[in-house]
Amino acid sequence: MASTTARRAAKTVVFGGLVTGTGALGCWQTQRYFWKTELLEERRRALGEEPEDLPSGATSTSLAADRPDLCRNRRVRMAGAFDASRTAKIGPRSAPPGVMPRATGMGTGPQGHAHVAVFRRSDGTEVLVDRGWA
Repeated sequence: MASTTARRAAKTVVFGGLVTGTGALGCWQTQRYFWKTELLEERRRALGEEPEDLPSGATSTSLAADRPDLCRNRRVRMAGAFDASRTAKIGPRSAPPGVMPRATGMGTGPQGHAHVAVFRRSDGTEVLVDRGWA
């Protein structure tokens, strides 16, 4: 009789733990969803603004301290030229949403690469530029 009671208590504890864990994961996912939604809206807003000139000699460290608004997801203007010999192709990657039609059936979508290139500015500093997918 005692072992039956102990077994029932163990089952209740295990089941209760699973229910509690599932509930906690659901709460976490909900918080994460709202955080991601805010992040995407912030990115859309920043990309919709007019581009600004990137300060001469700016680095990620100096921008983080002086102009944190220019650090991420912001369009900037620069004078200089791309160094085609220093382009990194990262991939293979599937096409970004809206670029190519989705594959049907069991087919896979088109594969390409993300291109990141070095841009040498007029003042001699270099900036990594995400040139998109191709």
